[in-house]
Amino acid sequence: GINTCVGADNEQLLGDVDLLGKRTCVHDDGVTGRSHIDGMLGGATLTPEQTRQWQDLDRRNLQRLRQIVDSDGFPHSSQVGRDGVAAAWLLLQHADADPDFQSRMLSLLGTRDDPALSKEQLALLTDRVLTAQGKPQRYGSQYEGVGAEMKMKPVQAPAALDQRRAAMGMMPSATYACLLKQLYAPASVPDAR
Repeated sequence: GINTCVGADNEQLLGDVDLLGKRTCVHDDGVTGRSHIDGMLGGATLTPEQTRQWQDLDRRNLQRLRQIVDSDGFPHSSQVGRDGVAAAWLLLQHADADPDFQSRMLSLLGTRDDPALSKEQLALLTDRVLTAQGKPQRYGSQYEGVGAEMKMKPVQAPAALDQRRAAMGMMPSATYACLLKQLYAPASVPDAR
């Protein structure tokens, strides 16, 4: 299980793992969203209908986030609290349908002082933007499924990767890779005997 990757005594990393498993999204009518769809992950393959639902939810959430940003700027914790910033950031992180918006917001957030926005979140968004631009990522957070395996997308200067990750408050790359393997392992099929 996950303790194999991080060790049972490492509460900070286990806290990070807990964050990897949760997704809450701001939706037009308040807080609803992806969590029911994400619960289907963990090795499970989404049906075409589930994929369509997920994409539709992402599209609506992104549209709402753009409206908020256009009228009030990217949410700040002094306006919406830590949870509001976390929800807005998560929508931005998964706004792959609009990489220009992600890039523009990264430029803004990189210069912003908001205690609810962590260096790790900026690192994750940085990697998302770089990979969308066809460039090697900086922090090694973006993976892709290759067959039944999760493989890290190309990364800048691999020898210094863990130093860059540590500077951003991220777990070592080997631990992260192990966690992804555990979280996205193919669902086991019961023996049919």
